Amino acid sequence: MPKVVPGDVIYIPHQDGNWLDKPANRVVRLMGEVKKPGRYSFNSQMSLLDLLAEAGGPTDKAYIDKIMIVNSSCCGDKSQTFSLRNYIKYPAETPIPMLRPGDTVYVPNEDDSTSTLLRQGLQDAFSFVTTLLVIGAAL
Repeated sequence: MPKVVPGDVIYIPHQDGNWLDKPANRVVRLMGEVKKPGRYSFNSQMSLLDLLAEAGGPTDKAYIDKIMIVNSSCCGDKSQTFSLRNYIKYPAETPIPMLRPGDTVYVPNEDDSTSTLLRQGLQDAFSFVTTLLVIGAAL
């Protein structure tokens, strides 16, 4: 069994899907916070935006500032991030990453964002301090 650590992504495809009809080198995998995750046929005219549109777009819980693209090639895998929010605000200044057959795209949940993790940490710290103050006042 592989070792699973925090930050790993485990994807379990729908039971009724024909996941092996096309080889991995002819599809792009789309996982995470999109309405229809799965394997999508790829052609050279497709962009990341086409792939997201075909999947029904990001969900309301998607963290669109750090969409991850893993490019697989003979020379090793390379990953990059793409901010859909920046593209929407500044389309001329935000290049769209190239997709190739065999690539994997992951749209994370907003709970994975740095600001959400920081906010949760501050909330936990304030709760701890409040508890200490209440205990100190009771003594």
